[in-house]
Amino acid sequence: NITIEDTLSSVEITLNNIDTGDQTIITDRFTVDVPSGTPQPVNDLIDDLEYWEDQFNLELIQFENLPANASFIIKVTLESGIELVKETNAVVFI
Repeated sequence: NITIEDTLSSVEITLNNIDTGDQTIITDRFTVDVPSGTPQPVNDLIDDLEYWEDQFNLELIQFENLPANASFIIKVTLESGIELVKETNAVVFI
């Protein structure tokens, strides 16, 4: 079970190239919407718990060198060591 005391430890976003199977960590290409209105890099907000809620929006901000067919895998690790992993459906970049 996840409790309110079980805080966010890390967020990792991986790009999965569906055609080749290659995987690349691209967390630095995403920002998180914050109440101040200025999106912040994911890694900059890990220690700033006031911005993390039970849901948050990620935005891909760097599109260079993305494969035509890809999916994204997000792994959230909590302080207790629990890992939550989810993969998106295939995304086709034109």
